[in-house]
Amino acid sequence: MKEECYYVDNSKIPINFWDSEGNKTLENGTGFTIEKFGANFNDVYKHHFVNGVFEKEEKIQGVVYGKFIPNK
Repeated sequence: MKEECYYVDNSKIPINFWDSEGNKTLENGTGFTIEKFGANFNDVYKHHFVNGVFEKEEKIQGVVYGKFIPNK
């Protein structure tokens, strides 16, 4: 994955983004980027932008753990 961006007041503004297969998914600030988070990068999100403005986030992959039950 590769990204071109710039910063305004410490905020990242994406311009262009290519996925791991070389497909351009964001052009001139419109389209989507892919972000991986977590200890093993298991949580994958698609971030949608229009003219460089964040519109929405979509979780496309991740690990789901059971409900936390504290010890009694």
